Amino acid sequence: ALGSDHTLDVVADVVRDGTGAPSSVFSFPDDALRRAEEEEEIAARAHIKQLIDDVISGTNDAKEEAAEELKDLAGVDTANRMRIADLDGIPPLIGLLENSSEESKVLALDALANLALDDSIKDRIGKEEGAINRVVSLLCNDECKVGAANVLAELATYNANNQELIANAGGIEQLISLLRDPAAQRVVKAEASGALLA
Repeated sequence: ALGSDHTLDVVADVVRDGTGAPSSVFSFPDDALRRAEEEEEIAARAHIKQLIDDVISGTNDAKEEAAEELKDLAGVDTANRMRIADLDGIPPLIGLLENSSEESKVLALDALANLALDDSIKDRIGKEEGAINRVVSLLCNDECKVGAANVLAELATYNANNQELIANAGGIEQLISLLRDPAAQRVVKAEASGALLA
């Protein structure tokens, strides 16, 4: 009968070598899985590298599309966030905060906020020259102030170094001004409050 002791013994004999040890045939599925995972990782990194290249040297539309996809990928999981950071994706996103369309700036801020969900990456963002100054400067931009406050909140959370950098860049005063602004939208005040309380 299928699965009987005799059948199992026969199968065991077939897959044993002359020493009586299990044959390496058992390792094949693991090897195949490992190769598949390696190929998947290579493909994921290649795709992210192309997106980063588009942010650096693409057309305005390509920059926006790439920034949006990087934002979405960074929001998925730690693996994607680490790939983006390890492939030097942080500096180009910071660069978008200065010389790009308003939409690209908003998308870059959202991508940076998602990247900063990982403690090690928020350290790297804070250490990038001019990064926090650029984010703080966008608190005065009507299109970007919500995203900027969100980034500052993520960077400041459980990170004393970033808190000090934000303070030195004048971020606290800017955030307080947003809270006191009667014309500021509720979501703006919520993000500003979150940054101050981080």
